[in-house]
Amino acid sequence: MNNPPPEPVESPAARIMVVDDESALSHLTRLTLERFGGYQVCEVNHSPDAIATAGTFHPDLILMDVNMPVIDGGELAVQFREHPSLGKIPIIFLTSMVHSSEAGDTGLISNNRRFLSKPINREFLLAAIREVLAEKGPA
Repeated sequence: MNNPPPEPVESPAARIMVVDDESALSHLTRLTLERFGGYQVCEVNHSPDAIATAGTFHPDLILMDVNMPVIDGGELAVQFREHPSLGKIPIIFLTSMVHSSEAGDTGLISNNRRFLSKPINREFLLAAIREVLAEKGPA
């Protein structure tokens, strides 16, 4: 008697934290990532809360707006890099300062930082996330 092949074991969905002061944009991004990427997503709309939230959510990747009040994305990225347990989390910056023609399909890479232009193209966003997570490797 032939046994059916074992069912593939699905790995848990990657965890993505979206840091953007525009709650409508972070909400739309969360819905897109959950629906089309199957990711677990956490939204942070007040940049000073990002480090503490990451400490409890344990993201595999951070999508971060560049222009935010209180702490901008660049300074927040420095705080992440200097944090002992959060420093290795990859960050994709979301910005309107880079035009889509400059960023390309999976984002502009400058100084080892990846940038995607706003408004965000769903396919480009998902492709960039897959690429960065593949580079990161298993958690």
